[in-house]
Amino acid sequence: MIPRRKSVAPCVALALSLAVTLPAVVGPAAAQTQFGSIETMRPADMQEWGTLLSANVHRQAGTIAGSMSNLTLTEPVELSFSLTVDPSGTIVSGRVVDSSGYGALDEAALRLVRNMPPMPAFTPDMPQEPLTFRQRITIQR
Repeated sequence: MIPRRKSVAPCVALALSLAVTLPAVVGPAAAQTQFGSIETMRPADMQEWGTLLSANVHRQAGTIAGSMSNLTLTEPVELSFSLTVDPSGTIVSGRVVDSSGYGALDEAALRLVRNMPPMPAFTPDMPQEPLTFRQRITIQR
């Protein structure tokens, strides 16, 4: 029998080539885990933590427009909301700061905040007390 050469599976080879050719991503990678939390490389500092929060909010916000099938938007709509996070990474509250002008979109944004999975715990350089962050999102069809 002729010994088989070990080869890299096509998906692994593709992943390796993408890792070499794609530019570096700002902030750590995150993925939804089966338990509903954000699994990530631990952010090193407050800036990385904030970048991860913003990326997760914008990833979740992408689902809002699709869920508003009965709403006709003729142009992009912006809204701002604040969310308060405790040192363990749990999102404890949220509120709309600047309305989109559409009550249904504002409510969807609040549902986004309530349903967001927990973030990683605060980094050592962050105050170890609840912090409030303001996020602006743009919704368009």
